[in-house]
Amino acid sequence: MQYSNSQYMLKQQLSGKLYMVVLFVVVVVTIMATYTLNSLISDEVEEVSSDIALRSLRKKNDNLQDQFRLLQKPLFDARELTAKQSDTSSALQHLEILSDIQRSDSSVVSIWYGIKRKDKNLEIYRLRGDRTEILWEESLGVTAKVIRDQNRVLWRNTVCFETPFGLVFYGYDLDLHTVQRRFWDIDIYSQSYAYVFDADGLCMLHPDTTYIGKNVFEFSLISPSDTLLKAEEGSQRVMASEYLQLDVVNYIRRLKLQGGSYYLSVNFPKSINEQDISRIKQYSFYIYLISTLLLLFVFYYFARAVLLQYRKQEQLREEKTSLALEKEVYQKESALLQLQQLKNQINPHFLFNSLNALYTLIDHDTKLSKTFALKLSKLYRYLIQSPKEDITGVKVELEFIDQYLFLQGIRFGDRMRFETELQNRQALQKKIPYLSLQTLVENALKHNVATKKHPLCIKIVVESHRVVVSNTYQPKEQEQQGSRFGLQYLRGIYDFYKTTGFETSIRDGWFYCELPLL
Repeated sequence: MQYSNSQYMLKQQLSGKLYMVVLFVVVVVTIMATYTLNSLISDEVEEVSSDIALRSLRKKNDNLQDQFRLLQKPLFDARELTAKQSDTSSALQHLEILSDIQRSDSSVVSIWYGIKRKDKNLEIYRLRGDRTEILWEESLGVTAKVIRDQNRVLWRNTVCFETPFGLVFYGYDLDLHTVQRRFWDIDIYSQSYAYVFDADGLCMLHPDTTYIGKNVFEFSLISPSDTLLKAEEGSQRVMASEYLQLDVVNYIRRLKLQGGSYYLSVNFPKSINEQDISRIKQYSFYIYLISTLLLLFVFYYFARAVLLQYRKQEQLREEKTSLALEKEVYQKESALLQLQQLKNQINPHFLFNSLNALYTLIDHDTKLSKTFALKLSKLYRYLIQSPKEDITGVKVELEFIDQYLFLQGIRFGDRMRFETELQNRQALQKKIPYLSLQTLVENALKHNVATKKHPLCIKIVVESHRVVVSNTYQPKEQEQQGSRFGLQYLRGIYDFYKTTGFETSIRDGWFYCELPLL
């Protein structure tokens, strides 16, 4: 007896060490996975940050392009209004009205318009400004260019077009410093800034107004070759900002305006993106650190539960050898002992298989792994909190076997099929032996072949007075030990309650077990 106890203690110690080794390996793998996932999240954040920058670029480009088109809108209004007129006087009258409306714009410095009749006589109307010459472009169409007039930087826009009664022209000068003040409210909450320049490099808009009218190729790192754009998104690079005095991600894109070639330069502070990425890295590390600690707590909880089961089993063994009980009491305690041994078989073996499956599942499907861990926790809580009379409700037992088969389904995949049929709902209020469905399902998985070609089919049918559990009978070539251990436990429970009808049979390639309702 002493030799047997020593063997038992040695076995317990080896099992504990093996569990600690497995636990250590799982923790190390979890930390490595945390580091890998953290790096992947950082890469994804950088990609998302770049995407956000491009979206902001498109938005700023569209806003500025729309604003510049509004500044050029009087040119097209002049053409549209004049085209509808039939004589010179009515055309001049409409152009005068248009110029009166445009005079309300504070950025307008001067406006001029006129008609060159076919008989070469010229009629000129000039509003605002002190110009004495006729500012008329000989070429047809829209012309726009940046010029200097004393201390001002102007954007001159003119349009010239033919009509049945002569050649019509309309033009105006805009003060670009005033235009800049109007544009300050565009995209005010963006973390970037932008400026606009023409094909010659003359700066038209800049948040620092001292740069307006200067050559961007001189005060920034942009060169004329950067305006040779081919891709739709334009060019992208990291450069030093002359405005913020720090590194920025610079995008250059063409503005689609009439009368000339214009370019938009948008700059995003690089340090802001790096700070955002660093902050997200830190948060992701905290999340996975907490997840690791929770996983360790779950392992500790299960290890403690297994230890309690071993202690309870040893206590029952001692009670069995020291107490002389009556026949019915002996049958009851024998069934209890078998139940504890059955749970002892389920706990370590099934726990390690489930943990291995969870470890594999974490990297492939995070959502499914969370569901797996939750169902595993509920399953072991049910195993630990056994009912006093060792019988339980049919409904409770069905819910437990559903969780158990979900976990086994992850392990076996399409090698196992399961079906439940409820023929009588009132039967859910009755009782059956504790772990009876799990015992029969475990026996089916343990002693039968399950392959993709020949999957193991398990069916549970709830009738009015019994529960029938059946599975395809395809036994393994070499039968494992303890093949009838679970059946002996069930027969002992029914014998204690003096209930008949517990039967097993093999018919038409199926194994059947009938569980009478208590």
